[in-house]
Amino acid sequence: MHILRNIYNHVFSNIFSNSIIIKSRKALAFLMVFMLMSSFVFVNVQEVYGQDEHMEEGSGEKVSLHQEEVAWQVVESGPLPQENSQRDEGVNESGGGSEGDLGGSMDESGDSTADAGSSTSESGGSMGDLGGSTNDSGDDPKDDLEGDSKDDEDGVDGEIKPSKDVDGLVIGPLSFIISSTSGLVPEVGDIATGAVFISNYRNVYGEIHFNVRDFTGDLAGGEVVSPILCLDFTAAPPSNVTSEYRAVAVEVNPILGYVDYQVVITPPGATTGAVGDDGLLLGYQRIGGRVRVYRCFYGSLEIFKYSSNPSITDGNNLYSVVGAEYGLYNMEDELVRVIEINERGTDRIDELSVGDYYLKEMIPPMGYALDETIYPVTIVFNEVLSVDVFNPPIHNPIGLIVEKYDSETGVNSPSGQASLAGAQFTIRYYDGYHTENPMNQGINPTRTWVMETDEKGQIYLNDDYKVSGDDLYYSLDGIATLPLGTIIIQESKAPEGYLLNDRVIIGQITSKSTLEIVQTFNKHRVRQDIIRGDVEIFKFVEGKDGNRKPLEGIYFTFTSHSTGEKFTIVTDKEGYANTKQLGISDRGNLIYDTYTVTEAHRYPQYGIVPPFEVTISSEGQVIHYSIKNDLIKPPDVEDKEEPEVLIVPEEPDKPEEPEKPEELKELEEQRNNTAPQTGDVLNIRFMLQSIVMLISFGIIMITVKWSRVYHARN
Repeated sequence: MHILRNIYNHVFSNIFSNSIIIKSRKALAFLMVFMLMSSFVFVNVQEVYGQDEHMEEGSGEKVSLHQEEVAWQVVESGPLPQENSQRDEGVNESGGGSEGDLGGSMDESGDSTADAGSSTSESGGSMGDLGGSTNDSGDDPKDDLEGDSKDDEDGVDGEIKPSKDVDGLVIGPLSFIISSTSGLVPEVGDIATGAVFISNYRNVYGEIHFNVRDFTGDLAGGEVVSPILCLDFTAAPPSNVTSEYRAVAVEVNPILGYVDYQVVITPPGATTGAVGDDGLLLGYQRIGGRVRVYRCFYGSLEIFKYSSNPSITDGNNLYSVVGAEYGLYNMEDELVRVIEINERGTDRIDELSVGDYYLKEMIPPMGYALDETIYPVTIVFNEVLSVDVFNPPIHNPIGLIVEKYDSETGVNSPSGQASLAGAQFTIRYYDGYHTENPMNQGINPTRTWVMETDEKGQIYLNDDYKVSGDDLYYSLDGIATLPLGTIIIQESKAPEGYLLNDRVIIGQITSKSTLEIVQTFNKHRVRQDIIRGDVEIFKFVEGKDGNRKPLEGIYFTFTSHSTGEKFTIVTDKEGYANTKQLGISDRGNLIYDTYTVTEAHRYPQYGIVPPFEVTISSEGQVIHYSIKNDLIKPPDVEDKEEPEVLIVPEEPDKPEEPEKPEELKELEEQRNNTAPQTGDVLNIRFMLQSIVMLISFGIIMITVKWSRVYHARN
């Protein structure tokens, strides 16, 4: 070490003191490598040198840097080299060598000697009595372990107390009898016995901790949850020996699935409480601590499936809870089991480990929406937990179910004196799916309702509109609804002024998804045809001989009482007038209404019939009227012949032309019978026409001539 240090200082002091100039890259690289290697060697040599100095300065005994950590570890092959806190050092470091009756004393420097009086085999089959004495000076053996302090209480189990009452313990062959409560959940205070192997021990801050393993019986597979400590101080610590245990259940936790036992382990050759000449207990220590055994405590889970609204689903073949699947999840959201509901609406699973779970539906049953409720579940040992789960049935809430409209206007407003109120519809519900009217197949409905329209021709699905029938279906919120199935709607009574609509409406309520609310059936608009009819009028006048003479051109106007609308018809040459002249509808041209009929004509010699009323009240009705007009006699004319030309009443009368003189008449007759003469109007017209024709012909000829000249020049 000193040589390397001198070389290092000598070389570099000469290099830099003499200002050696490095003139090449290779020399520079060599210098850098040499510096790094020298530094590495120097550091490692320094560490080794420092450790050597530390050992030389100590007590001459090499101390491990990790001795304190190793003291806490369980070493299965044998105990660590440690000091016995209550007896002279006499424990074989291998944990299985020979041990004799040890005698001697511990001096102030901590050195100890032991005389071997007997030995045990490596298997730990037999052990002799141990003896020894403590140091008269009263030095605490804990001081022999470096770094330990008298006031350090780490590793001390407060639940384990040394047993002072050791009278009655028997030294002899152990029975290793196994008693068990594994078939049941043990209760606090239950006792279990069996065998266990004591492998070794270690000193933890002056306290001996024993390592045990291979429990039989109820403690099989158990783990130590508190240190296994000495129960008989001053007796020898056992190791590498199969021993007998007696355990008392002190805590039973079926939820977390474990049982804690307070264990007392008795090795072969355990002390009986007898004290040797040196005042120490003869034999080996009993040891004890707390051991936890995890057990698979099982319980059972039973599920009962129900409809959340049985008023909708009971007796309905379109709803069934069979086939619903629930997942049982642990608190880490891992699927543990799948539960399927059977035809009885239940399912049960056994051998579930105790603990906390939750249920969540994975697949809803037929006709039901998915149950979104999360059901917490706690499985308790040897108990059957019952859970009630519910599914909401799928249904179709509906308010307005039927709306009538007038076929004339296309809206839900009546025409004429008709009314959309009072129409009755029979609504039939079937708990099955049908595409044709089930009544034609003799299938009876599940429920039937007779509903009546209001003044707007509407029916809402509630009791206010129900005339008769079964109870309505309601959701849990009190809203009228329709279950899955088929609805048949048919008008059974027409409102006033309308014809009965015999159309059969067939609709289905089906489930489109796993949602509770569907809208597969909505309101239906029903066409309503108003009643129509016609009126026919025969108009005549009686002659002196009593014969009826038809009158042509007599006008009759119909004025609606409800709307004021006017319709006018006129008699033909046969004296007949019919509202079919209006050409509105083949069923009739006057709707359900009352009309005032007024007459008009241009026969001054005849009177006017007073206004009268007519009512159309039935479909296809034709009302016939024969109306006679009385002759009105002028004061200075008797039996004046009727005019041959009919005059429209609205046009004013034309003034009569004055009668021509006889001379003018004769002159006209002569002109008609002779050729035209000069001065006649006819001759003048002919002359003018001839002149216009000649001029036109001349213009045409001139145009043709100039056209030829033009083309010749060009």
